[in-house]
Amino acid sequence: MSIPVYHRAMGSLIDLILFLFLNQIMEAEAISEASSNFIRVLFRSAELEFSTLFLPLRRDQPSSILGNSEGSRLASENCCLWERFIAVGNFLNMSLTEIDDMFSSKRFSCISNKELASLIVAVFDESEKRSLMLRKIARES
Repeated sequence: MSIPVYHRAMGSLIDLILFLFLNQIMEAEAISEASSNFIRVLFRSAELEFSTLFLPLRRDQPSSILGNSEGSRLASENCCLWERFIAVGNFLNMSLTEIDDMFSSKRFSCISNKELASLIVAVFDESEKRSLMLRKIARES
Protein backbone atom coordinates (compact mmCIF):
# COMPACT_ATOMS: atom_id res chain seq x y z
CA MET A 1 0.00 0.00 0.00
CA SER A 2 1.37 3.42 -0.87
CA ILE A 3 2.00 5.95 1.89
CA PRO A 4 -0.77 8.37 0.77
CA VAL A 5 -3.29 5.51 0.65
CA TYR A 6 -2.16 4.35 4.10
CA HIS A 7 -2.55 7.91 5.45
CA ARG A 8 -6.07 8.21 4.02
CA ALA A 9 -7.04 4.80 5.43
CA MET A 10 -5.67 5.68 8.89
CA GLY A 11 -7.40 9.06 8.69
CA SER A 12 -10.75 7.39 8.01
CA LEU A 13 -10.33 4.93 10.87
CA ILE A 14 -9.25 7.65 13.28
CA ASP A 15 -12.17 9.85 12.21
CA LEU A 16 -14.55 7.06 13.23
CA ILE A 17 -13.02 6.92 16.72
CA LEU A 18 -12.92 10.73 17.01
CA PHE A 19 -16.58 10.87 16.02
CA LEU A 20 -17.42 8.52 18.90
CA PHE A 21 -15.31 10.57 21.35
CA LEU A 22 -16.73 13.90 20.22
CA ASN A 23 -20.33 12.72 20.04
CA GLN A 24 -20.29 11.77 23.72
CA ILE A 25 -18.81 15.12 24.75
CA MET A 26 -20.98 17.30 22.53
CA GLU A 27 -24.19 15.63 23.75
CA ALA A 28 -23.32 15.81 27.46
CA GLU A 29 -25.61 17.98 29.54
CA ALA A 30 -23.16 18.19 32.44
CA ILE A 31 -19.46 17.41 32.72
CA SER A 32 -18.04 17.45 36.23
CA GLU A 33 -14.57 18.75 36.96
CA ALA A 34 -13.35 15.19 37.59
CA SER A 35 -14.87 14.04 34.30
CA SER A 36 -13.35 17.00 32.49
CA ASN A 37 -9.91 16.10 33.88
CA PHE A 38 -10.34 12.48 32.79
CA ILE A 39 -11.48 13.51 29.31
CA ARG A 40 -8.52 15.90 28.93
CA VAL A 41 -6.10 13.08 29.72
CA LEU A 42 -7.95 10.72 27.38
CA PHE A 43 -7.93 13.28 24.56
CA ARG A 44 -4.24 14.09 25.02
CA SER A 45 -3.32 10.40 25.05
CA ALA A 46 -5.42 9.76 21.94
CA GLU A 47 -3.86 12.78 20.20
CA LEU A 48 -0.33 11.49 20.84
CA GLU A 49 -1.11 7.90 19.90
CA PHE A 50 -3.13 8.71 16.79
CA SER A 51 -0.57 11.17 15.45
CA THR A 52 2.18 8.55 15.70
CA LEU A 53 0.20 6.27 13.38
CA PHE A 54 1.12 8.60 10.53
CA LEU A 55 4.85 8.49 11.18
CA PRO A 56 7.13 6.02 9.42
CA LEU A 57 8.31 3.11 11.50
CA ARG A 58 12.05 2.96 11.87
CA ARG A 59 13.78 0.20 13.72
CA ASP A 60 16.55 2.49 14.94
CA GLN A 61 14.24 5.19 16.40
CA PRO A 62 10.95 5.09 18.26
CA SER A 63 8.32 7.07 16.35
CA SER A 64 7.95 9.58 19.22
CA ILE A 65 11.55 10.71 18.65
CA LEU A 66 10.78 11.53 15.01
CA GLY A 67 8.64 14.45 16.06
CA ASN A 68 5.01 14.51 16.98
CA SER A 69 4.45 17.75 15.06
CA GLU A 70 4.87 15.88 11.77
CA GLY A 71 2.37 13.26 12.92
CA SER A 72 -0.06 15.99 13.97
CA ARG A 73 0.32 17.71 10.61
CA LEU A 74 -0.40 14.47 8.76
CA ALA A 75 -3.34 13.71 11.05
CA SER A 76 -4.76 17.17 10.36
CA GLU A 77 -4.41 16.60 6.61
CA ASN A 78 -5.98 13.14 6.66
CA CYS A 79 -8.58 13.24 9.46
CA CYS A 80 -11.63 15.40 8.84
CA LEU A 81 -12.36 15.67 12.58
CA TRP A 82 -8.80 16.26 13.80
CA GLU A 83 -9.01 20.04 14.29
CA ARG A 84 -12.40 19.73 15.96
CA PHE A 85 -11.02 17.05 18.28
CA ILE A 86 -8.04 19.26 19.19
CA ALA A 87 -10.31 22.28 19.74
CA VAL A 88 -12.62 20.38 22.10
CA GLY A 89 -9.63 18.94 23.96
CA ASN A 90 -8.17 22.43 24.32
CA PHE A 91 -11.55 23.82 25.41
CA LEU A 92 -11.61 21.38 28.33
CA ASN A 93 -8.33 22.83 29.55
CA MET A 94 -9.42 26.49 29.44
CA SER A 95 -10.99 29.02 31.74
CA LEU A 96 -13.97 31.10 30.59
CA THR A 97 -11.60 34.04 30.06
CA GLU A 98 -9.41 31.95 27.75
CA ILE A 99 -12.49 30.64 25.92
CA ASP A 100 -13.70 34.22 25.46
CA ASP A 101 -10.32 35.20 23.97
CA MET A 102 -10.34 32.20 21.63
CA PHE A 103 -13.93 32.88 20.61
CA SER A 104 -13.19 36.55 19.93
CA SER A 105 -10.24 35.62 17.73
CA LYS A 106 -12.39 33.05 15.83
CA ARG A 107 -10.18 30.14 16.92
CA PHE A 108 -13.17 27.88 17.58
CA SER A 109 -14.27 27.98 13.95
CA CYS A 110 -14.56 24.18 13.76
CA ILE A 111 -17.16 24.23 16.58
CA SER A 112 -20.51 25.87 15.94
CA ASN A 113 -21.66 28.64 18.27
CA LYS A 114 -24.52 26.42 19.44
CA GLU A 115 -22.09 23.60 20.27
CA LEU A 116 -19.73 25.99 22.03
CA ALA A 117 -22.59 27.31 24.16
CA SER A 118 -23.65 23.75 25.02
CA LEU A 119 -20.09 22.88 26.06
CA ILE A 120 -19.91 25.96 28.27
CA VAL A 121 -23.20 25.07 29.96
CA ALA A 122 -22.04 21.46 30.46
CA VAL A 123 -18.58 22.31 31.85
CA PHE A 124 -19.00 25.55 33.81
CA ASP A 125 -21.26 26.20 36.78
CA GLU A 126 -23.82 28.99 36.58
CA SER A 127 -22.15 32.36 37.10
CA GLU A 128 -22.27 35.91 35.82
CA LYS A 129 -19.17 35.25 33.72
CA ARG A 130 -20.77 32.19 32.12
CA SER A 131 -23.98 34.13 31.42
CA LEU A 132 -22.00 36.94 29.78
CA MET A 133 -20.14 34.46 27.59
CA LEU A 134 -23.37 32.74 26.54
CA ARG A 135 -24.95 36.09 25.64
CA LYS A 136 -21.87 37.01 23.60
CA ILE A 137 -22.10 33.74 21.68
CA ALA A 138 -25.83 34.24 21.11
CA ARG A 139 -25.20 37.72 19.65
CA GLU A 140 -22.69 36.23 17.20
CA SER A 141 -25.11 33.53 16.03
